[in-house]
Amino acid sequence: STEVPSATRRVPQRGPNFPMAFGPEQPPDALASRAGLLSSLSDRLATPEETRLLEQLKSQLSADLAATPGYPDVVGDIRLLRTLRGFDHCVAEAAAAFRAHLAIRRERGLDVVRGKILERWGGLLWELRCEMLPHGELICTYMPEVLVFSRTRLGDPIGVGLWGRGRPAAFVQEVEDWQDKFLEYYYFMNESRMLLLDQASREQNRLVHFVQVFDLESWSVMGNADRSWNAFTTERAGPVGETYHDCNVNFLAIRTTRIARMAYNMIKPLLPRKVTEKVHIFGDEFANSQYLRNLIGGQGLDLLCRRTFSPIPKSQEGRALVKPRQSFELQVQVPHGGRLCWRFTVATESRWRQHCLMGSLPWLSSDLEFSLCRSGDGSEEPLKDCGPQRVQGDSISGSIDRLEAGGAGSSLVVLRWDNTRALVTSKSISYRVQVQLPTPDGDKVASGRADSCRGILVSITWCVLPVCLALCLYFAGLLSPWSYS
Repeated sequence: STEVPSATRRVPQRGPNFPMAFGPEQPPDALASRAGLLSSLSDRLATPEETRLLEQLKSQLSADLAATPGYPDVVGDIRLLRTLRGFDHCVAEAAAAFRAHLAIRRERGLDVVRGKILERWGGLLWELRCEMLPHGELICTYMPEVLVFSRTRLGDPIGVGLWGRGRPAAFVQEVEDWQDKFLEYYYFMNESRMLLLDQASREQNRLVHFVQVFDLESWSVMGNADRSWNAFTTERAGPVGETYHDCNVNFLAIRTTRIARMAYNMIKPLLPRKVTEKVHIFGDEFANSQYLRNLIGGQGLDLLCRRTFSPIPKSQEGRALVKPRQSFELQVQVPHGGRLCWRFTVATESRWRQHCLMGSLPWLSSDLEFSLCRSGDGSEEPLKDCGPQRVQGDSISGSIDRLEAGGAGSSLVVLRWDNTRALVTSKSISYRVQVQLPTPDGDKVASGRADSCRGILVSITWCVLPVCLALCLYFAGLLSPWSYS
């Protein structure tokens, strides 16, 4: 029988943001509930026993799968395995849960959303930002989030939620049609995550999960909660998010207050072991955690410490030989609000370094012309203060701190090294170009941790018991993953 006693069944994970986690230091196989069955803590693909259960699951879902488009990321074995492990290998429960997801897909038009994502960003899922999604730029000004901040050393994507900067009450009060706008954004967010997880799992030949980091600096019940928002996430967004299973492998809370850590320690003995093994809570001293450094990596951890919440910069570097009467171009995609930096050297062939008897002639010069422009619709637009200039030598550098893309989500910038004035001298260039993606809510500075005495008293009065109750319900799977309270 595939039935598991109810006392041992795990609570299904809810949505790509559900904070369930495990650390890479725990051996996945040791967490299996039965021989040959791996828990959702494992990144291994299906075992022979799980393969047999997958066949049973597909048999029970045969009519549903026949009526569903055969997208491998939606109905393939990797997706079904997530649901199977999410329900502790109970085939009957997994089948019911997957039917619920297929019903939600039809009701909410998620296949259309999936198609739009693949059409626009199919090959750029790792570079996709929340601000690029429908209404994303607006929503991230109230509830900033980084879809993919970095990768773990194993290759799992790391997302960051800036909960301390969340302003759901202001979002509800100030944004017209806020529910419809957020739902559309939420649909794109969930489908983007699942497409990325499926793509990465196939490329890495393992079950890839998200690692979720939540920065709780300055977070409080009074400042970051709203009754209307909570009701909306539970009643309208929750039924969608709860049908996505086994998406996250770590929940890491950083910059939590001492009171919050005390509250968690109070309820920790009441929580299932499978929860406490996955949840990791850190204060301001999280930079000293060897566990985090091993998981996230030194560069990602350093950026979190500096509150640089944008994804780790993308760099391109290389060498090129620009022959006489020719030019070399490098195309770089820069998102709206992104920062572009460049550094390069220009060297002339050694046989032409010595000047001729007549002195330095234009066609024997050791410099070339460097410029930047924006390309689009078959035309080029020079960037301000980046027009053609003669350059030579070492350590030539520059930057554009914020590149506006207008109505587009990004700009295609062309860096051009022009050697057409030279008749006989070739130029060798070594370059490094870096794109720094914009920081969510970047115009606002974190308010810090200096709370007033009144704020501390309010936190003690209003936070300890409500947080205990909220955490119990939250980790029991009864609260929406999008609820800030």
